[in-house]
Amino acid sequence: MSKQFIITSLLCISLFACNKDPVPNPDGSFPECIELSGTQATPLTLTNHVTDPSVPDYCISGDYFVEADLIVEPGVYIRMKNGSKIHVRNNGSFYCVGTSGSKITIKGENNSGAGQWENIHFSTLSAANQLVHTNVSGGGNSSTYDGMVFIGYQGRALIENCYVSSSSTNGIKTESTTSNLTGISGCTISGCGLYPIEVNSRQVAAIAPSNIGGGNGTDQIEVRSLQLQSPATWS
Repeated sequence: MSKQFIITSLLCISLFACNKDPVPNPDGSFPECIELSGTQATPLTLTNHVTDPSVPDYCISGDYFVEADLIVEPGVYIRMKNGSKIHVRNNGSFYCVGTSGSKITIKGENNSGAGQWENIHFSTLSAANQLVHTNVSGGGNSSTYDGMVFIGYQGRALIENCYVSSSSTNGIKTESTTSNLTGISGCTISGCGLYPIEVNSRQVAAIAPSNIGGGNGTDQIEVRSLQLQSPATWS
Protein backbone atom coordinates (compact mmCIF):
# COMPACT_ATOMS: atom_id res chain seq x y z
CA MET A 1 0.00 0.00 0.00
CA SER A 2 1.45 3.39 -0.97
CA LYS A 3 2.18 6.16 1.48
CA GLN A 4 0.04 8.53 -0.57
CA PHE A 5 -3.02 6.28 -0.19
CA ILE A 6 -2.52 6.02 3.58
CA ILE A 7 -2.18 9.78 4.00
CA THR A 8 -5.23 10.46 1.82
CA SER A 9 -7.32 7.98 3.81
CA LEU A 10 -6.33 9.52 7.13
CA LEU A 11 -7.18 12.99 5.89
CA CYS A 12 -10.57 11.77 4.70
CA ILE A 13 -11.37 10.30 8.10
CA SER A 14 -10.13 13.23 10.19
CA LEU A 15 -11.45 16.11 8.09
CA PHE A 16 -14.62 14.76 6.55
CA ALA A 17 -15.58 11.76 8.71
CA CYS A 18 -16.15 9.83 5.49
CA ASN A 19 -16.67 6.34 6.98
CA LYS A 20 -20.29 5.33 7.33
CA ASP A 21 -19.50 3.03 10.24
CA PRO A 22 -16.50 2.79 12.58
CA VAL A 23 -13.57 0.75 11.32
CA PRO A 24 -12.80 -2.21 13.61
CA ASN A 25 -9.45 -2.74 15.26
CA PRO A 26 -7.31 -5.72 14.12
CA ASP A 27 -8.72 -7.83 16.98
CA GLY A 28 -12.31 -7.17 15.87
CA SER A 29 -13.14 -4.66 18.60
CA PHE A 30 -14.05 -1.06 17.89
CA PRO A 31 -12.13 2.07 18.91
CA GLU A 32 -13.59 4.22 21.63
CA CYS A 33 -14.53 7.86 21.16
CA ILE A 34 -14.19 8.18 17.39
CA GLU A 35 -13.50 11.86 16.75
CA LEU A 36 -15.71 13.87 14.41
CA SER A 37 -14.81 17.35 13.25
CA GLY A 38 -14.74 19.53 10.16
CA THR A 39 -17.37 19.01 7.45
CA GLN A 40 -19.54 15.91 7.18
CA ALA A 41 -20.12 15.89 3.42
CA THR A 42 -21.34 12.30 3.01
CA PRO A 43 -24.14 10.39 4.80
CA LEU A 44 -23.08 8.89 8.12
CA THR A 45 -24.65 6.59 10.69
CA LEU A 46 -23.35 6.77 14.27
CA THR A 47 -23.56 3.35 15.91
CA ASN A 48 -23.53 2.33 19.55
CA HIS A 49 -20.24 0.44 19.26
CA VAL A 50 -18.91 0.79 22.83
CA THR A 51 -20.36 -1.70 25.31
CA ASP A 52 -19.71 0.40 28.43
CA PRO A 53 -22.44 3.10 28.51
CA SER A 54 -20.17 5.43 30.50
CA VAL A 55 -17.62 5.54 27.66
CA PRO A 56 -18.43 7.79 24.67
CA ASP A 57 -18.85 6.28 21.23
CA TYR A 58 -17.95 9.57 19.51
CA CYS A 59 -16.28 12.85 20.41
CA ILE A 60 -17.06 16.13 18.66
CA SER A 61 -14.06 18.43 18.39
CA GLY A 62 -14.30 22.06 17.26
CA ASP A 63 -16.91 22.94 14.64
CA TYR A 64 -18.70 19.92 13.20
CA PHE A 65 -20.66 20.98 10.10
CA VAL A 66 -23.29 18.44 9.08
CA GLU A 67 -23.98 18.88 5.34
CA ALA A 68 -25.36 15.39 4.64
CA ASP A 69 -27.79 13.01 6.34
CA LEU A 70 -26.52 12.11 9.81
CA ILE A 71 -28.31 9.36 11.74
CA VAL A 72 -27.63 8.73 15.44
CA GLU A 73 -28.76 5.30 16.57
CA PRO A 74 -30.31 4.55 20.00
CA GLY A 75 -27.85 4.23 22.88
CA VAL A 76 -25.10 6.34 21.29
CA TYR A 77 -23.08 8.56 23.64
CA ILE A 78 -21.58 11.68 22.05
CA ARG A 79 -19.06 13.67 24.09
CA MET A 80 -18.85 17.35 23.16
CA LYS A 81 -15.32 18.62 23.73
CA ASN A 82 -14.91 22.09 25.17
CA GLY A 83 -15.94 24.80 22.70
CA SER A 84 -17.35 22.37 20.13
CA LYS A 85 -20.69 22.55 18.30
CA ILE A 86 -22.87 20.67 15.83
CA HIS A 87 -24.16 22.84 12.97
CA VAL A 88 -26.66 21.26 10.58
CA ARG A 89 -26.57 23.32 7.40
CA ASN A 90 -26.81 23.34 3.57
CA ASN A 91 -28.34 19.94 2.65
CA GLY A 92 -27.68 18.32 6.02
CA SER A 93 -30.05 16.64 8.46
CA PHE A 94 -29.65 15.40 12.04
CA TYR A 95 -31.86 12.42 12.90
CA CYS A 96 -31.11 11.80 16.58
CA VAL A 97 -33.84 9.40 17.71
CA GLY A 98 -33.40 7.09 20.68
CA THR A 99 -35.96 4.98 22.53
CA SER A 100 -37.34 5.08 26.07
CA GLY A 101 -35.09 2.15 26.98
CA SER A 102 -32.05 3.24 24.98
CA LYS A 103 -31.62 6.99 25.09
CA ILE A 104 -29.01 8.99 23.21
CA THR A 105 -26.61 11.13 25.26
CA ILE A 106 -24.97 14.36 24.08
CA LYS A 107 -23.01 16.09 26.83
CA GLY A 108 -19.83 17.95 27.74
CA GLU A 109 -16.48 16.55 28.76
CA ASN A 110 -17.22 17.04 32.45
CA ASN A 111 -20.12 15.24 34.09
CA SER A 112 -21.57 18.53 35.28
CA GLY A 113 -21.28 22.21 34.51
CA ALA A 114 -22.92 24.48 31.94
CA GLY A 115 -21.26 26.22 29.01
CA GLN A 116 -18.67 23.59 28.17
CA TRP A 117 -19.69 23.54 24.52
CA GLU A 118 -21.84 25.68 22.25
CA ASN A 119 -24.98 24.16 20.73
CA ILE A 120 -26.79 21.95 18.28
CA HIS A 121 -27.69 24.47 15.58
CA PHE A 122 -30.36 23.55 13.02
CA SER A 123 -30.17 25.60 9.78
CA THR A 124 -32.00 23.29 7.37
CA LEU A 125 -35.70 22.61 6.83
CA SER A 126 -35.34 18.84 6.60
CA ALA A 127 -38.15 16.84 8.23
CA ALA A 128 -35.42 14.45 9.43
CA ASN A 129 -34.18 17.05 11.95
CA GLN A 130 -35.36 15.38 15.13
CA LEU A 131 -34.24 15.07 18.75
CA VAL A 132 -36.20 12.27 20.41
CA HIS A 133 -35.36 10.43 23.64
CA THR A 134 -32.07 12.32 23.79
CA ASN A 135 -30.32 13.77 26.85
CA VAL A 136 -28.54 17.04 26.02
CA SER A 137 -26.48 18.83 28.68
CA GLY A 138 -23.53 21.06 29.48
CA GLY A 139 -23.67 23.43 26.48
CA GLY A 140 -25.08 26.85 25.62
CA ASN A 141 -21.72 28.63 25.43
CA SER A 142 -22.59 31.15 22.72
CA SER A 143 -23.72 34.75 23.12
CA THR A 144 -24.76 35.00 19.45
CA TYR A 145 -26.77 31.77 19.24
CA ASP A 146 -27.87 31.69 22.85
CA GLY A 147 -29.57 28.32 23.14
CA MET A 148 -28.14 24.84 23.66
CA VAL A 149 -30.66 23.57 21.09
CA PHE A 150 -30.91 26.39 18.56
CA ILE A 151 -33.35 26.43 15.64
CA GLY A 152 -31.91 29.04 13.34
CA TYR A 153 -33.01 31.09 10.41
CA GLN A 154 -34.70 28.67 7.98
CA GLY A 155 -34.11 25.82 10.42
CA ARG A 156 -36.51 23.10 11.48
CA ALA A 157 -36.63 20.63 14.37
CA LEU A 158 -38.93 18.32 16.29
CA ILE A 159 -38.03 17.82 19.96
CA GLU A 160 -39.75 15.07 21.95
CA ASN A 161 -39.13 13.24 25.23
CA CYS A 162 -35.73 14.85 25.77
CA TYR A 163 -33.83 15.93 28.87
CA VAL A 164 -32.31 19.35 28.25
CA SER A 165 -30.21 20.57 31.17
CA SER A 166 -27.29 22.68 32.30
CA SER A 167 -27.22 25.21 29.49
CA SER A 168 -25.42 28.44 30.30
CA THR A 169 -28.04 30.30 28.22
CA ASN A 170 -31.49 29.13 27.05
CA GLY A 171 -32.37 25.47 26.83
CA ILE A 172 -34.21 25.64 23.49
CA LYS A 173 -34.45 28.75 21.30
CA THR A 174 -35.80 29.72 17.89
CA GLU A 175 -34.00 32.50 16.06
CA SER A 176 -36.69 34.12 13.92
CA THR A 177 -40.13 33.87 12.34
CA THR A 178 -38.70 31.57 9.66
CA SER A 179 -37.57 29.02 12.25
CA ASN A 180 -39.87 26.00 11.91
CA LEU A 181 -40.57 24.59 15.36
CA THR A 182 -42.39 21.35 14.57
CA GLY A 183 -43.06 20.68 18.23
CA ILE A 184 -41.71 20.40 21.77
CA SER A 185 -43.38 17.75 23.91
CA GLY A 186 -42.65 15.43 26.82
CA CYS A 187 -39.39 17.21 27.63
CA THR A 188 -37.76 17.98 30.97
CA ILE A 189 -35.84 21.26 30.80
CA SER A 190 -33.89 22.28 33.88
CA GLY A 191 -30.83 24.10 35.15
CA CYS A 192 -30.59 26.52 32.22
CA GLY A 193 -29.07 29.95 32.87
CA LEU A 194 -31.79 31.93 31.08
CA TYR A 195 -35.15 30.46 30.03
CA PRO A 196 -36.04 26.81 29.41
CA ILE A 197 -37.61 27.85 26.07
CA GLU A 198 -37.52 31.09 24.06
CA VAL A 199 -39.73 31.48 20.97
CA ASN A 200 -41.81 34.11 19.21
CA SER A 201 -45.58 34.32 19.63
CA ARG A 202 -46.35 32.42 16.41
CA GLN A 203 -44.43 29.38 17.68
CA VAL A 204 -45.97 29.03 21.14
CA ALA A 205 -48.74 26.73 19.88
CA ALA A 206 -46.09 24.11 19.01
CA ILE A 207 -45.21 23.75 22.72
CA ALA A 208 -47.23 20.93 24.32
CA PRO A 209 -48.43 20.99 27.95
CA SER A 210 -46.47 17.79 28.65
CA ASN A 211 -43.15 19.61 29.20
CA ILE A 212 -41.84 20.02 32.74
CA GLY A 213 -38.78 21.47 34.45
CA GLY A 214 -37.35 23.77 37.07
CA GLY A 215 -34.25 25.44 38.42
CA ASN A 216 -33.77 27.61 35.35
CA GLY A 217 -32.71 31.25 35.49
CA THR A 218 -36.37 32.12 34.92
CA ASP A 219 -38.87 29.27 35.05
CA GLN A 220 -41.08 30.68 32.34
CA ILE A 221 -41.25 30.50 28.56
CA GLU A 222 -40.02 33.73 27.02
CA VAL A 223 -42.26 34.85 24.16
CA ARG A 224 -40.97 37.50 21.77
CA SER A 225 -43.69 39.76 20.42
CA LEU A 226 -44.94 39.19 16.89
CA GLN A 227 -48.33 39.72 15.30
CA LEU A 228 -50.39 36.53 15.15
CA GLN A 229 -51.75 35.84 11.68
CA SER A 230 -54.05 32.89 12.47
CA PRO A 231 -55.91 31.46 15.49
CA ALA A 232 -53.68 29.67 17.97
CA THR A 233 -54.01 27.80 21.25
CA TRP A 234 -51.40 28.32 23.94
CA SER A 235 -51.20 25.42 26.39
